[in-house]
Amino acid sequence: SSSVAAMIIAVSPLFAALFGRLWGERTGGREWLGIAVGLIGIALLNAGELRATPLAAALLVLAPLCWTFGSQWSRHLPLPPGLMGSAAEMLTGGGVLLLLSLLMGERWGVPSAASLWALAYLTVFGSLLAYSAYMYLVANTRPALATSYAYVNPVVAVALGVGLGGERLGTLGWAALGVILTGVLLVVWPHHAPAAGPAPEPAASEGA
Repeated sequence: SSSVAAMIIAVSPLFAALFGRLWGERTGGREWLGIAVGLIGIALLNAGELRATPLAAALLVLAPLCWTFGSQWSRHLPLPPGLMGSAAEMLTGGGVLLLLSLLMGERWGVPSAASLWALAYLTVFGSLLAYSAYMYLVANTRPALATSYAYVNPVVAVALGVGLGGERLGTLGWAALGVILTGVLLVVWPHHAPAAGPAPEPAASEGA
């Protein structure tokens, strides 16, 4: 189901923290704790809700691994300014998917009104707004915080899957969702800067 797939993607912050260390970035103790808690939630989910072939499950884990590696690498690459950064990313991904579509022999039919509305929504909210916001976060925030969306997505996916898609989530799945949300709170909770001490008194001049 879409909700279970979104929960599996929640391993992204762990990969982001690990890849960030390749470029000398540090991950705080509370972030590691939040990542560990989130992974416990994923383990609970796998124990009760995940029903997939081994290949499908492996691809679900491979997807965030590749995504987060590219995200952390992009922090150290010269990228086009503004919207061109996310535009280049989506054009490249679209070209690859188009090629795969041709290789798989997929056929294009006449689009329905619903699919056109979905395309318009994804163009505005999923692309122009969401991708631009993500690229900004990747460049300006901590890796674990920039990828914390992966902990929020399951909540949205579960709500939409259960409310609109007719999906069902068992007791263990709801418990896993609660654990995952606890993990994201630990990751995104703001850091408090240490309080500044009293300013040192100016040294007395030698002639005093």
